Amino acid sequence: MMNIAAPANAQITGENMAFNPIAREETDILHLQLAWQNSLDTEKYSEFEETLESRLKVAFKMSDIKDATITFKVNSYQTN
Repeated sequence: MMNIAAPANAQITGENMAFNPIAREETDILHLQLAWQNSLDTEKYSEFEETLESRLKVAFKMSDIKDATITFKVNSYQTN
């Protein structure tokens, strides 16, 4: 999934992005935090979110992963 997010980020923001794994529930496939050194403006973030969600849905469908839920949380930096 990170290999899907990285090109979307490069295409839309042109900014470096970090991937930080975070605690997940037993039923989660992936629980990941994306972080940028500088905040994205609302327009760029919305475009990134829409693009990433679309690409992930295609990947899940191609992988025969059914009923996947994709959730985006803004300003959700965890300190633990």
